[in-house]
This record gives sequence, structure tokens and C-alpha cells, in this order.
Amino acid sequence: MVLTTLTAHSRNVIVTADMDLPALAHVVADGIVTLTLNVSESGSSFPPATRVFFKDTLARLKGTHEKTAARIRKFVENDLRKETNGLFLAAGDSTWHAAEFAVPLRNFVHVGRSPYVAPLLEVEQRAPRALVARVHHREAVLQEVQRGVWRDLDRLEPPAGPARKEGKAVGKTRDRFDQSAERATDAMLRDAAKKLASRAGTPPPAAVFVVGDRECFTTFREHLPSALGERTSYLGPSPRQEKDFPRKVAAELEKQHRDRVERELLALHERRAQAHLVATGARETLEHMTSGRAARVFLACDDPLPGSRCETCGQRYAGAEEKCSFCSGRIAPVSLTHEAVAYALAHPPLAITFVPAPAKWLAEAGGMAALLAEKSAAPKKR
Repeated sequence: MVLTTLTAHSRNVIVTADMDLPALAHVVADGIVTLTLNVSESGSSFPPATRVFFKDTLARLKGTHEKTAARIRKFVENDLRKETNGLFLAAGDSTWHAAEFAVPLRNFVHVGRSPYVAPLLEVEQRAPRALVARVHHREAVLQEVQRGVWRDLDRLEPPAGPARKEGKAVGKTRDRFDQSAERATDAMLRDAAKKLASRAGTPPPAAVFVVGDRECFTTFREHLPSALGERTSYLGPSPRQEKDFPRKVAAELEKQHRDRVERELLALHERRAQAHLVATGARETLEHMTSGRAARVFLACDDPLPGSRCETCGQRYAGAEEKCSFCSGRIAPVSLTHEAVAYALAHPPLAITFVPAPAKWLAEAGGMAALLAEKSAAPKKR
């Protein structure tokens, strides 16, 4: 999974650093500060809550991470783009990874031995890649949106047909002209569907949204491959104001994300009620992850559960240990939340569901839970 550099319309240009999430998750160095900020709608200054959080964070870092704190301050105060709504930073003596987003992130800080990448995966899930088609009888515009950044893909018009002669067309002449126009529109929509399908890629987009004429939507979806057509939904006529369109798409993506999380949580709670194929607590969940038994893991994005890991054999512990019980190797403190996310990134199709706060049940369950598969599958090597 790679965070790629995107360019789009001037209203939404956000350039993000290229990041290979699985590789970034396994960077190890002492004293890495991971900072995320909500700078949405900040204008010339940060939102009040962010301003207070950032000031307090820098004050806490000054004692033991003074050089890193100074570098972070300089970047945030001087280099942050005004279009940015969310910022991710992972910084240390020899580490620097920065990504700016068109969608907001929560205010959060973590200090550990690896970049805390859970917020990056969470924003990928919250604002995933989607394809958008604006379809009308005389035009089809194809676009892509990912993490709130828009990019134009293609623009099509109906192929030229016979021109209507001046004067009022009547009878068969009018019918022939209308039929020719309909065939031209259908050809355009068929071509647009083909071009959009060629952009789907692997993995496919989280959704395909269509706005415009409803009858054009029906024809357009009929020309899509069935797998893509199932992901396609109609958002209504084109909005009167252009600024309303990105908001409408963002709201629909957020709704789909909430609905998906609710379905996944419902499946977990049903399993817990039946005490069937479910694990709770960090120790049990991590054991099932590494054995290949876990199919989906549930955790809180901004709750970096403390734990430890053997630097020799990689064995993880839910508490603090003096030495590894397997190989007697050196034990180092880690975030078990980060360990779970990093392992899932490196071992697809193991999935992560970030549980919205507040989630008292998750804390009572030990901060982590998992749905288990019927049979254990050996984890893929990566």
C-alpha cells in the first residue's frame, strides 16, 4: 500500500510524500515522534484546539527530543501548505516522513521506536479511492478522488452525427434525428464506461459515483462490468454550485465507511455473544494474528496500547518483560496497536477495523479483538 503523489485542481492540490506503508511501519529507530494534526479550515492560523495541542506537544518534547521538536516546529510554521487539512509527521534524529492531506486528521502524538502508521491506514479507509462520472446527453466527465484530492481522468462527447437542418423538423425527419442523437449518446456512454473500467485497477475503487441525467446513469451502468456496476450508485443531478459536489461525494464516502464499520462491529458482537470464533485482548489477538487464524482485527486508532517485543525472535508481549521467554533475547517497549497494524499491512488479506471512540466495550475487552477463521492459514511471507 503506497501513498502516492497526487496533483489535481488548484482548489484541492495537496502533494503527499510517497510512502510505502508496510515499509514505513517497520522503520526502527530510537525516539521517533509521530504527530498528526487537524488543520482544517484554519485560514491564517490553526483551529484553537490544534493550536493548544501543538504548543503543549512541543513543550513536552523539548526535554528529550529538542532537535526533533525544533524541526517539527519549523516545518509546521513555515512549510505547511495552506490547502492542507490534515498533517502526518514521523520525525527523529535520522527519520523524517511528512504527508499532507486534503482531509482532516485528529490531533495525536506518539513517541516510540517506529512511525505510528495507524492514522495513515485510518485515513485510507475513511477517504478511499473512488471513481466519479458526470454523465449528460452531450458530455461525460470522468474523475478520481482519493484522500479528498480530485483528479480529472477524461472528458467525452457524443460522436458527430447528421446535423439537423434549419427550420422545424417534423415527422420522420425529427424521429431520425432523435434516434441518431440517442445512438450517439449511447456510444459516448459506452466508451465512457469502458474508459472508467480501464481505470479501476487492483484493488478496485471503494465506490463509483454517478451524477447527472438519471437515464444516462442507467445506460452508463449497464455498460460497466458487473463487478464494477455493483459498486456504482447514483447521487442525483449535478449540483448547481461546483463547491457542493466534492462535499456531496465526501459525505457519501463517509456514510459508506460508517455503515461498513457498523456491519463489521455487528459481526464481532454477534460472535462475542455466541463465544464463537472470536478473540479478545492484545495477547490472544496477536497470537491468532501471527498463527494466521485472525481474519479481522478491531482496535482504536489513537490508543497505542503499551507492550513489548523481543528484538531477537520478534515475540510480542502484552506486558513488560525482563527477557524473552522463548529465546532470552532483549525486550524493547512497543505499541501493540502499531504492531498489529504493521503486521496486517505486511500480511494481506488480514483486515483492520478502527473502532470509533468512545468504545468502553473495547477497553473492557483488553483494547483489541479479532474475528477468527474456521481453519488456521499460514501467514504469507513478505
